[in-house]
Amino acid sequence: MKSHIDKFLRVLRIELEDLEQDLVALEESTRQKWEENQISNYVFLENMAILREELTGVHKIINDLTGMDASRFTEMDGFTEHLIKIIKDNINNADLPEGVYRLLQRKILKVRDFIKE
Repeated sequence: MKSHIDKFLRVLRIELEDLEQDLVALEESTRQKWEENQISNYVFLENMAILREELTGVHKIINDLTGMDASRFTEMDGFTEHLIKIIKDNINNADLPEGVYRLLQRKILKVRDFIKE
């Protein structure tokens, strides 16, 4: 099962890097809408602040995955539960938006289900 967990971590990292790129693209789209006066200054600044916090959270988790020792886990479900708890704690401690947790949780469960198939 260790190989499944290692594979899970590799695929999850790719998914999270993709999520990071999506958030950057959303920042660019928000900036373009602001420059074209489609959104107000207030909406632009609020959206950018939230997107940056979300990017910070995703980036932090990507970095945490690099040094993660999954050797003590023998089954995927136990490992993913542990990972979700760590992420929830990190997000709460860093005072990041709840949306970051939901984004990461969805990615973890998606990858877990993919690896299990």
